[in-house]
Amino acid sequence: MKLEWALATLFAGGAVGSAGSTGKPPTFPAVAVNYSRGVGWSGSVAIEIQHDGDSTVLTTFNDDGRPEIGLWRSVVPATKFDQLLELLHHSGYTQIPTATTVPPGTKLVSIGERMPGQELPTLHSFVSLPEPLVPTVNFLEELRGEIRTHPLRVLRGQAVWKSSTVARGESAVLEVTLANVGTSPLHIANPLAESSGWNGLRLVWPQGANGGEKQEDLTAREMRLEAGVSRVAMLPLAPGQSIRFEVSKKIALPQGRYASRLEYHSVSNPIGDAQFIGGAISIDSGEITVTSGPWWKVW
Repeated sequence: MKLEWALATLFAGGAVGSAGSTGKPPTFPAVAVNYSRGVGWSGSVAIEIQHDGDSTVLTTFNDDGRPEIGLWRSVVPATKFDQLLELLHHSGYTQIPTATTVPPGTKLVSIGERMPGQELPTLHSFVSLPEPLVPTVNFLEELRGEIRTHPLRVLRGQAVWKSSTVARGESAVLEVTLANVGTSPLHIANPLAESSGWNGLRLVWPQGANGGEKQEDLTAREMRLEAGVSRVAMLPLAPGQSIRFEVSKKIALPQGRYASRLEYHSVSNPIGDAQFIGGAISIDSGEITVTSGPWWKVW
């Protein structure tokens, strides 16, 4: 996969290439179909389906609920590539008006083709998915699911409360695991690195049906580490390797039962590190019950 196009789409927030002056479908058969869309707070999904060679999925936010981000790669049968290309051309996507000037942070949908001899694909970008492209994108998502059974560099998170009950004003302990579930080494921004500020972990308490929530950014002071755990800023993880630690957080919520989630965010994004997996993972950490406790322990 030409990762340059993916990274440009993910972090520049716009289209790569141009639609050309004619708006006509490509004359020669494409060697790849490329697709990306913005997801989550500032994440993206980028897919390249190749006629020959490995096809790739790159995800920087777990939009499908599975607590993992990273890179997946496998071969897609040529017959499925041909079916995808036929759907794309049938959509008439080159004739659909594309996004021009959009505000920063707009989540774009980009799709296009890479032709023989091209380093980068020609992409057409839209503020929302045009109706004629729905069958194409549905098939792309189907292929995405198939490719995601082949993790290359994938970071998976898990978070579980050590006890399902805590007294108000006491500390609750969250057991956290970050694991490389792929077949190749990867690097991550280490939430255990020595730092006086936010370490990239955030505890979130959804509150009410209106979508409100209470967010608490975490620091190194709230981490409990096993002896020998690395605290380097950029942490390497071999295939199958994981780091385990605990988060100890004082609970000041009123009595009640609360859903919770832990968010992992990359606090740095090094340029040029092909093994780096960055982005954000939203991890369902389950429910916890807050009981009454001494009022003076809340402060």
